Amino acid sequence: MTPTSPLAVPAVEEVASAFSALGSEARLEVLRLLVRAGENGLTVGEIQSSLAIPASTLSHHLRHLTAAGLLIQVRKGREIRCASAYESIRALSQYLLLECCADEACWADLRSATESTKSQAAKSQATKSQAANPQTSKTGQAA
Repeated sequence: MTPTSPLAVPAVEEVASAFSALGSEARLEVLRLLVRAGENGLTVGEIQSSLAIPASTLSHHLRHLTAAGLLIQVRKGREIRCASAYESIRALSQYLLLECCADEACWADLRSATESTKSQAAKSQATKSQAANPQTSKTGQAA
């Protein structure tokens, strides 16, 4: 996921790929660890030590996160440093929240219509009840 600006919205395919990568508990833990580590990130060895994940398994998870655009890897000599791709993570969050509450007016209209229908049904039931028992006044007390 490589948005071009802070307001760029990633394509649905990129979002699906990112969420797929986060569908593994181990990958989610790796990303959370890297988010906590900050912009400098951690070496692969530091990640492995912190999470106690075998090297081959960790390599597999790092590949998935990198392919999804959620992780940046930089090689310095024999060391590989990993860091969260914060811009991509923000874009992923933004994708989810882009239309937050956009349909709220629809829900408000639906709630209002439902409450109106319930109120009308209650009035109708009260009217039927009074018609069935003419000795009961409007306050519900016997005459």
